[in-house]
Amino acid sequence: MNTSMTMLSHIRDMLPGSNLLNISEEAAKSLQISSIGSDSRQVQAGELFVALSGERFDAH
Repeated sequence: MNTSMTMLSHIRDMLPGSNLLNISEEAAKSLQISSIGSDSRQVQAGELFVALSGERFDAH
């Protein structure tokens, strides 16, 4: 089981130029993310939802 957490600010910093978040720097540094998911029906507290667009994804 992977129990590592990543700060939201670290994820945001890995994606320069994106409009990943409309969140303050202070809040981004305090939020911990346990995993990333693309199915909004399965994302739980502490996970980051990412909307994907494509043939098998509807981006919302």
